[in-house]
Amino acid sequence: MEKRALLDLCRPGLPARGGGTVEQSLAGSIACNALAAPTTESRKAMSSRDEFAGGKPGGDQPKDVQAYIAAISAEHRPLFDRLDRLIRSEFPDVDLSISYGILTYRVGRRRLYIGAWRHGLSIYGWRAGVDGGFAERHPELLSGKSTIRVSPSAADGVSDEAISDLIRASLSG
Repeated sequence: MEKRALLDLCRPGLPARGGGTVEQSLAGSIACNALAAPTTESRKAMSSRDEFAGGKPGGDQPKDVQAYIAAISAEHRPLFDRLDRLIRSEFPDVDLSISYGILTYRVGRRRLYIGAWRHGLSIYGWRAGVDGGFAERHPELLSGKSTIRVSPSAADGVSDEAISDLIRASLSG
């Protein structure tokens, strides 16, 4: 597939929006992530780590999760690592999988989704009004009813406490 065709598949928001089959949505998400794939240099740095963020002891994450995380651009990886660390510190037994073509953190029946895009990361799945006060503290990061778009530069203005409040509110239940 040509790069222009891949770019046409990329769009912010959950890949399943706007119709189309699940297969088409997943193909679009994979294409978007492929465009943001790390460089050879950043791959070497990631592979030299004992355990990537999101890994379980022994590195037993599904291959699709490993591939998604490996494809996060070097520019956005520190932000992902921060979010992953905060989620795991609040919920050490969280289950990580791919759903809707993006990372899905699951605790019981609750889910929080993180998608890697060109702008940075988006967080989905939290219920409006049940966000630990995050929307009130950071309205500039809201994009729609329950989407938070965070660029690496915007993340600098958000405390770990604010993110942890969002995580607790979203995944407790």
